[in-house]
Amino acid sequence: MKQLWLILLSCFLWTAFYTQAVAQTSNNPIKSQAGINDPKAHEYLKQTRSWFQSCKSLKIQFTYRINSIDKKSNFSNGNGNILIAGKMYRLQIKDQIIYCNGINLWIYNPTDEEVSINNYNPSDESLNPLSVITRYEKFYRAKYIRQETIAGKPRIIIDLLPLKASNFHKIRVYLTLADHRLYQMDMYTKNEQIYVYTLLNYQTNPPFSSADFLFNTAKHPQVMINDMR
Repeated sequence: MKQLWLILLSCFLWTAFYTQAVAQTSNNPIKSQAGINDPKAHEYLKQTRSWFQSCKSLKIQFTYRINSIDKKSNFSNGNGNILIAGKMYRLQIKDQIIYCNGINLWIYNPTDEEVSINNYNPSDESLNPLSVITRYEKFYRAKYIRQETIAGKPRIIIDLLPLKASNFHKIRVYLTLADHRLYQMDMYTKNEQIYVYTLLNYQTNPPFSSADFLFNTAKHPQVMINDMR
């Protein structure tokens, strides 16, 4: 169950970031009960959104790990890749492949020859934590922290602090200064864990077809189907 939750979380992370990025966004920080969003943080996040708007499709290689907040325990780690085109995506992580055509979501386990089918719901905040980056002005207060050299490049560090009840008490975002791309995201949960996602490589506008985002049952006649729609 924990692994499945992680896979679903990862899947919606990358998809939500891309699909929400093409939405209309404000050019100015808005007021909230917590005050005005940090103008410097807002400017960097806006530049990141603009870059995503220019991409018709993306392929991203990434790593993830789950640590305790004191960094003394590592609960899980791995790597994966995702192909994204609008609302459609295909995610590969550990022993699972996840397909989404913008309507349905297939979670396929090649080892067990089993697939679960779910409805795709991009508006579900609990499964779309990354969407708060592109819609942070409504749900979060952005705070510029500092600039720091990480892995040989200057990165901008921004904290997103929730304005209402959330599963995360803080999300720390790392943006690359030179091109404004997302480099890393640290998600601090209320159960004293940190989910760390590091993006290793972007391939912009790779070729794709609609078949890339569909699970083909004809190619897997022995697969066990769990329809959860």
